[in-house]
Amino acid sequence: MQLILRLALLAGLAACAPLPGSDPAQTLRGPEAAPPLLPLDQLVAEAGTPRIGPEVTGSVEARAAALRARAKALQAAPLPSGG
Repeated sequence: MQLILRLALLAGLAACAPLPGSDPAQTLRGPEAAPPLLPLDQLVAEAGTPRIGPEVTGSVEARAAALRARAKALQAAPLPSGG
């Protein structure tokens, strides 16, 4: 009985150990690990003007209104009895 308990304890401890080569911090090091940091002014200049027009804004506002109406209907609905 004690042997089984000890083996189970050792197996449990081994399962908690990190596997070699599985650490993302170790595997992502190198030139392609992260994109280069750019100054904010350069990012804004590259972004240019916004591409959202009135048709997109109207569509998003309509979807938001539909979701609000659905949420209001769900909040008003009675909960089923758990019997």
